[in-house]
Amino acid sequence: MKVHGKFITKVALLLLIVSGCLGLNYVYAASQTVTIEADISQEIEGGLQTDLYKVAGVYWDPYAADYYCEPVNADYAALFDNKNLFVKKADHDGVQRIYFKSRMAEDGKTKIFVDEALMKDETFTYGCAKVALDGTTSPVSIPMSLSDGKTSGTKDITPSALYVFVARGAGLPKDEYLVKETDSKYTTIAYSYDKKYTFTPYIFFYNGLEEPNTKRVLKYEEDERFGQLNIIKIITQFDARPQDKPQIAVFRVEGYKSSDKTVKVYECVLTLEITRAGRYDPAFELKDIPVGTYVEVTEEYAGASYVLVSQKVQTVESILPLSHKDSPQEVEYINKFNDIPKRGYGYNNEFTKKVTVVDENNNIESWIPSEDTEGAGE
Repeated sequence: MKVHGKFITKVALLLLIVSGCLGLNYVYAASQTVTIEADISQEIEGGLQTDLYKVAGVYWDPYAADYYCEPVNADYAALFDNKNLFVKKADHDGVQRIYFKSRMAEDGKTKIFVDEALMKDETFTYGCAKVALDGTTSPVSIPMSLSDGKTSGTKDITPSALYVFVARGAGLPKDEYLVKETDSKYTTIAYSYDKKYTFTPYIFFYNGLEEPNTKRVLKYEEDERFGQLNIIKIITQFDARPQDKPQIAVFRVEGYKSSDKTVKVYECVLTLEITRAGRYDPAFELKDIPVGTYVEVTEEYAGASYVLVSQKVQTVESILPLSHKDSPQEVEYINKFNDIPKRGYGYNNEFTKKVTVVDENNNIESWIPSEDTEGAGE
């Protein structure tokens, strides 16, 4: 027998009317298509998915002409004491129910306007996310994919419910995608090759009566993703004579958007005390270099009694995410004692003259150092 969609719809509406006349509370159980969308134009490593956790069933009370909520467990129920969002009152049988505080009657039908209020109430939203992510209940998951510059996914779900959903990297284990910023504030993350996306949880109410298809847009923050570069220092021969202070080596690290070096995105100067022979591994761990950065490392000063036997300037063509390598990227510098018994510690900078550069906005003063400022020692 062939059943047409219009016939099913008429039967469903008739049941709703009869239920209301008999004073029955009901749930509109028809499937509803939900679309989750994010303005993310890069492929997410391992894919992006949104997990929907049911917080409460939502039911129609024809006597009160309003919807009420039944939390799915005691942990969620405690959150409904929020007087900004909900009101507890007895129904016609004297049973205490949890009703939405924000609603509006329109042409004899009750239409719920709760999304905006729920989204603004971080205490309720983060509370629901905490219960969901600390619990063992399996969510309804919506896989998302990149198409036409946006990442989205769709799923048919049962409406007449209040849901909290969280987006996350589908390929990440829970201890990596879940970030407990505080005891009560949980966020989730996903990665593209060079970006980190931090998602905040969302609360939605679906009643299934007004919108057969619903679209929601994810909220997230986008940050640079960082890789790690280690600098290794090897001293093959060491001047072990007693000294007041250890000698030092000085490194300059510069990072650029690309190898043309037109846009600098990273720079630091590092000082290493040389106290023994052997391998300093690592001498430095640089964990804040943006992924994709072209890096030049220069050993500016090797110490008063040491010479560099490896390359002075070393490059890394592109900093990679740590997950793309078994170990951090590294550069290695080798120094040896030069058989010249000098004592010294660091730079002896000698500034010889002062110049003033004047532009239309400010007077900028700068010092010009002398030509020979390295390796001063006894």
